Amino acid sequence: MADTNANSLLELLGDERVALKHGDFATLQQLLERKTTLMNRLLRTPIDQHTALRVRDALEKNHQLLSAAQAGILAARDRISALEAIGRGMNVYDQSGHVASVEARQGNLFRKA
Repeated sequence: MADTNANSLLELLGDERVALKHGDFATLQQLLERKTTLMNRLLRTPIDQHTALRVRDALEKNHQLLSAAQAGILAARDRISALEAIGRGMNVYDQSGHVASVEARQGNLFRKA
């Protein structure tokens, strides 16, 4: 029974890895409940050390991918925020060293083909 649970979990972790690589967050959400169920079953049954190491390695690889995806999403969010801030104007220092606001003009930012 433990081998069946472990093999099912390893297969699911492979599917999760593919979804992470493709940024398929809908699939990740769908896999979550099944992953939780399999993990809980596996925790209640003894498994051999080799199988435990394979599961741990697969979990660690997916964790690394998930961390990289999270970092990428945060970086994209920060970049979008910076671009939006530029669109609203910016603060500069005037000749006397005081902060002055420069309003953005409509239509200044455009995309070249």
